[in-house]
Amino acid sequence: MSVIAMIKFDAPAKAVEEMAGRDTDHMLERLAEIGRSKGAIHHQFLEAEDGSVLAIDEWESEQAFHDFFDHQADIGRLMAEAGVTRPPEAHFYRILPVNDRF
Repeated sequence: MSVIAMIKFDAPAKAVEEMAGRDTDHMLERLAEIGRSKGAIHHQFLEAEDGSVLAIDEWESEQAFHDFFDHQADIGRLMAEAGVTRPPEAHFYRILPVNDRF
């Protein structure tokens, strides 16, 4: 069963949106393709209540997430450009196999 990863970044959502708008070399799209090839099922950025950025991903496994995320220097570069000043806080959740999932 896959896992949900919730990753909180210490950058303002506005700064991440601006960074994405300047991504003329399409690095975010390339990272998404690489992520999918490494086991990412879903990915999206959200703005948290405090204005910071939260990524919610679904991965084949927690290990697949780490195999991708921990070895991608481009993620660090892009996040630094968006104002991230410390490592993100990541939490992982096992999806329960109950009948009401959609």
